[in-house]
Formats: sequence, structure tokens, C-alpha cells
Amino acid sequence: MLRRLLVSLVVFLVVGAIGSYGLMRNALATPICYFDSVDEVSVIGQTGHIHIGTLDNVNAWVGTYLIDLDFETAYDVYDGRYEGYCIEDIYSPDNEGGYALYDAEGSSANYEAAAYLFNQYASSVSSNAERAGLQLAIWEAVFDYGSYNLTQGNGNFYVYNGYLSSAITYANTYLNSLNLFNPDTFNASGYGLVSDDNPLSLDPQCYQDYIIANPIPEPSTMILLSSLAIGLFGVFGIRKRLLRG
Repeated sequence: MLRRLLVSLVVFLVVGAIGSYGLMRNALATPICYFDSVDEVSVIGQTGHIHIGTLDNVNAWVGTYLIDLDFETAYDVYDGRYEGYCIEDIYSPDNEGGYALYDAEGSSANYEAAAYLFNQYASSVSSNAERAGLQLAIWEAVFDYGSYNLTQGNGNFYVYNGYLSSAITYANTYLNSLNLFNPDTFNASGYGLVSDDNPLSLDPQCYQDYIIANPIPEPSTMILLSSLAIGLFGVFGIRKRLLRG
């Protein structure tokens, strides 16, 4: 009797969590959370002249962004420094810019490609040239998805001649790996988009947008853990009553 109850409970919880995950994936316009503050601390990389979106011949820092994020969810409070990469035109962040965190999973393919590059290389880049190369690759994937050429005059994003030569070498290596990227099979749920845009857009909405490793466990994971905890308490209570009987 008790064994049948346990099996039924586990099946119910797993099916419920899977269904909840499907609902979460379809609710892309709904932020995971809102930020109390977003503060860009520094950029580790190199400088060079680039064309990006609506901005031309910008002398920009290119590399890994260190960002202070302060926010809370129903499960926890987060206040820490995260490494990220820019996914929009170059604008300054703002502590009161209405920032929210969106799941990269199920977003448009260019953002999932950025998540793929983050997943493949962010943990291993170490030199300034490598960090700048990864940022160039992420910008190129976002702004010119499917057609990658960093040479001056090509596409919506490119580097001006004579700048960032070593970073471009790394960027081309990273971009070549996108030959293996498939948005239908790659799971981007481990990555979050920090944005003040709603809906998420390449059109700049005043403040800088970033991609980071998602600091929050997947909603389905939290739902499953909570459900299991509740279920186990319930089973424990049933078992106690059966033993007493």
C-alpha cells in the first residue's frame, strides 16, 4: 500500500514539474526577476574602434564586464559580482533603469548563440585578448546572426581596420564553433539576459544589456524541490498513521 502511494506521488511530481517547465519556457515575456540595482564595475579586455548597431567608429572597451547585481526572488536574496558580456549597443548601465532578468532559453536564436559562446569559452578565457575576442564574437553573433565577418564595412557589427587584431583571431575561432550550434538542441537555460528592454530588443533602450550565467536555479527545479519536500512530509505523515494503526 505504502509503496504504491510513493510511486504514484513521484510520478505526479515529475509530470507536474515537466509541465511547469513547459509553461515557464512559453512565458518568455515574463522576467524571472527585477533588479534592485545594476552597476557596471569594470571591463577586462582591450580597447578598439568598432561599429555596433546605430553607433559608428566608437572607441570602446571590449572584454569581460564585471557587474554588481542586487535583487531578490521568492527563494533567495542575491547581492554579488558577476562576469558578463555586452549584447547591445554600448551604453552605460543605470541603477534605476528598470532592469529585469530574462531566460536565454527560448529567446531568439541570436541570443541563444551568444549563450552557446558563453557556455563554450567564458570559463577558459584568461588573457585580455581572449576576453576581447569572446566579446567580439558575442556581439557578432547577436548583431549578424548566421553571417559572421568582422572586417570593416560588413554587417551591423564590425571592427575598424588596424584595431584589435589579436582579439579578432580569437573571435574568429569562437565564431567558427557556431557551426556546431543548433538552437533547437542547445539548452540555454543556464544563462540570463540582463535587460531594460521589454520586449528584449537590439534597439537600445537607454541602458546597457548583458548576458550572464543565470544566478537563479531554473523555476522548474525550484518547483520540483518544493513539491518533493511537501510530498515527502505528506508521505511521512501517512506512514506514521499507518504504523499507529
